[in-house]
Amino acid sequence: MYARDWVTNADTYGRQGLYVALARDLVAGGGVARVLDIGCGLGHGLAALAEVLPEDGRLIVGTDTNPGCLRGATERLGFDPIHPALSRRVARLQT
Repeated sequence: MYARDWVTNADTYGRQGLYVALARDLVAGGGVARVLDIGCGLGHGLAALAEVLPEDGRLIVGTDTNPGCLRGATERLGFDPIHPALSRRVARLQT
């Protein structure tokens, strides 16, 4: 439900250029090649980062606890939805 409801806002922000502007601001100082997006949602920010970061040497990783968001990000970025790197992991407190 969250993924479905958030897409309206995220798409609007995307059309306004907000995600690309934020990605450009992040890399403006130079030296950024690796980014971890915690709570990547539907992948709008990941797509913007892929647009502005040079392919050579970049690593962009997105995480989210919402499986619907991860499916949406996977579709947006054109990844194989059954790739093992896209599987959900469950964290456990180690005592």
